[in-house]
Amino acid sequence: MAAVAGIGGLVAGLLPLLLAPYLLTRRDPLASTDAIVVLGGFPAPRSALAASLYHDRIAPLILVSGTGDCGEVADSLVRLGVPRERLIIECDSISTLENAQLSGAILHDRGIKRIVLATSWWHSSRARAVFAKIVPGIEIIMYPTRASGWPPVGSLDEAFRIYLEYPKWAWYCAEYDICP
Repeated sequence: MAAVAGIGGLVAGLLPLLLAPYLLTRRDPLASTDAIVVLGGFPAPRSALAASLYHDRIAPLILVSGTGDCGEVADSLVRLGVPRERLIIECDSISTLENAQLSGAILHDRGIKRIVLATSWWHSSRARAVFAKIVPGIEIIMYPTRASGWPPVGSLDEAFRIYLEYPKWAWYCAEYDICP
């Protein structure tokens, strides 16, 4: 009986990871836009995605948003062939909410009407909901990184971030009335 309970506990603990690609991911059809907004927090895959979108001529500009790793993301984009003059840097935001607030002001000031939002797959649902509420008047095309396979976790760090995403959903819904 203890073995059954142990297996049940293991399955219940793994369920959020295994269902994450279905519950957390939002991806729209890709189309040309005025800018790519790449969110900080998991720099290597997000910068690679933004650079790829830039080279595919999805947008002529990339806005890098987020404190901590914005310099790393910008340098990575340049190493990946994006001209530095095509980058707009916003290094003050410390949350997805602030990413939207500070990036939204920059986007509105520049007259940008349509963006591709580049982030991690497990962050895409909440990021889209936040930007949709905080940045009105700008069309958002959500185009996140892809899950790494099955199971959908590439590292222990990524697993930790996926587990954190669920309470962040609840927090944003309760605190800001932003429910993915």
